[in-house]
Amino acid sequence: MPPRSTREKILLALAVAVPALLVAGRLAITAADFDLWGYLAFGRLFWRQGFPYKDVFAYTPTLTPWVYHEWLTGVVYYPLLTACGMAGIQALRYLAAAGVCLGVFAASRVRRADAVTSGLFCFVAGELLVIGFAPARAQIFTYLFFAVFLWRLEAFRADGKWKRLGWLPLMMLVWANLHGGFLAGLGLVGLYAAGALQRRRGVFPLAACGLACALVTLVNPYGLDYWTYLLAAIRLPRPDVAEWASVWRAIGLGRLAVNAWILLGMAGLTAFFLVKRRHRDLTDLLVLGVTAWMAMGHLRHQIFFILAFAALLPSIFADGKGIEAGPALSRLAKRYRWLPVALGGFVAALAVNFVLATPWRITAPDCDAPGAGDFSYPVGAVEWLREHGRLRGNVLAHFNWGEWLSWNEYPAVKVAMDGRYETVYPRPVHEAYFRFINAGPGWRDFLEAYPPDVILLSIHDPVIAALAADPGWRLVRRGRGSLLFVRAGAGER
Repeated sequence: MPPRSTREKILLALAVAVPALLVAGRLAITAADFDLWGYLAFGRLFWRQGFPYKDVFAYTPTLTPWVYHEWLTGVVYYPLLTACGMAGIQALRYLAAAGVCLGVFAASRVRRADAVTSGLFCFVAGELLVIGFAPARAQIFTYLFFAVFLWRLEAFRADGKWKRLGWLPLMMLVWANLHGGFLAGLGLVGLYAAGALQRRRGVFPLAACGLACALVTLVNPYGLDYWTYLLAAIRLPRPDVAEWASVWRAIGLGRLAVNAWILLGMAGLTAFFLVKRRHRDLTDLLVLGVTAWMAMGHLRHQIFFILAFAALLPSIFADGKGIEAGPALSRLAKRYRWLPVALGGFVAALAVNFVLATPWRITAPDCDAPGAGDFSYPVGAVEWLREHGRLRGNVLAHFNWGEWLSWNEYPAVKVAMDGRYETVYPRPVHEAYFRFINAGPGWRDFLEAYPPDVILLSIHDPVIAALAADPGWRLVRRGRGSLLFVRAGAGER
């Protein structure tokens, strides 16, 4: 290919900047995810008091030891917050998203897909990353490592060189301590090893790599207890957490239904091209099939399928008939001399839009404010408690608000339940909690077993009507998104 002219190079840079800024704009979310506060609270404990093996934030019974599979995320986030503020955590999040896109793009190119097709599929993956990249969950590390694992495993499949796998155990050591999603990485290596059996090539290196990756996961603060927790956690049903719903349940309930329909469309497209493909490949079938099956079972896992889709589908789609970007770029640059100016204006507009979205902030919006979104908090209700001298003791709060309360109000306040869920609370405790929240049979049992001083609920919690009719409790504040109950007869200050 002849060298590109300056005009062509500018046009290429602008063409890359447009999808990159579109993805960045989609990721410019500032309302904090509920789990962020749990990471920060853990990190504060770690850096101030040493490693916490026992929970200190809950007043209800907790597990011993406290096996927190996201512990290293908190250890990283807290000093980053103290040094750089929320901008540091946002920057890390954007870097992780960029790494995910580059990882699946590199995996696709290793498979000899052309740059244009690979870029288009990578753009689709980037646009959908927002599903799992709310500020700023530990899952971002799982998605990053999963994309990198895809790239290195495809590189090994392409040339069979052991060095392609050399860094995977070291990455697994870090991954296993950042987030329990490292199980997806172990599974991915296993799928590639199974595919290698069909080709009768590369089985031993992949098996050795998988064994090394599994062994390094034992290097963690909990030892074998970590695996005991994980094996129990992956079998635990979570009917009250929307992202753990199946595709069919999400569509039926109308919760995350758009995500479910997108996922079904991508699965159908994948099946079409796999059937149409001239040469069947067991590894592709296994990776795409298993990740699609995981996504159908739990929307939480859809990102794995999206990443496999972006990494493997471009070469299957082209089936050896690549689209050369160079000649097309040259023709566009010569025929439409105004195109670089137009693209430059569009890039500038996208950049301004990104900056105006205040992408470096992470906020905790008040759920009682007009237009409050899904990620919002009882800021006004907590301020009311503070003004009336009641911000202390045991608070039975809506599930999503517990970690935020622990970060902001511990040690004055302890919570009944929070999003750390099975990592902290015995199963009978969180089952009883959700019976209370949903006004199920024996909903009062939780109040009697674990009596709170204050109850802070979302307006969407089904127990509200039953609690309002209970003579033992009095509604003292009603907001747009929250309701605050105190014990009847308790004096106000």
